[in-house]
Amino acid sequence: MRVLLVFLSTALVGYLIYLSWFEWQSRNPEFLYQTHCGSCHQVPNPQDLTREVWEKTVLPEMGARLGIHGKNDPYASMSPLEVTIMKKEELYPANPMIDSSDWALIVDYVLTNSSDFNRENGLAQTLPKSQSFSSTPLRVG
Repeated sequence: MRVLLVFLSTALVGYLIYLSWFEWQSRNPEFLYQTHCGSCHQVPNPQDLTREVWEKTVLPEMGARLGIHGKNDPYASMSPLEVTIMKKEELYPANPMIDSSDWALIVDYVLTNSSDFNRENGLAQTLPKSQSFSSTPLRVG
């Protein structure tokens, strides 16, 4: 009986420790990013893209795919036929698949860790101009 009591007590303590860890992790932005984004695709390093690309392109699209639409209308640039097909395929869910507070933590994590975010003053910095490459305007016609 004593062995059973010790075993059950140990199991209960272990379970409570697990619950505490899971609760802490569920508020950890990097864990949320890895978990939610990684459930569909390989998770890119936030530093792989600039803040502007994340903010204006990637995050609105990924948010829409999670049912977080905000000001972004994912169908705005599509033809009526494309909209019909996309709605049939349910690529953009009508209802959120993620809690809005979790999404806000993910967005903040990604933008704060993007490639051109300067942690010292909290402002986006301009990347230095490349000495190796230059752009040439394309002329058609």
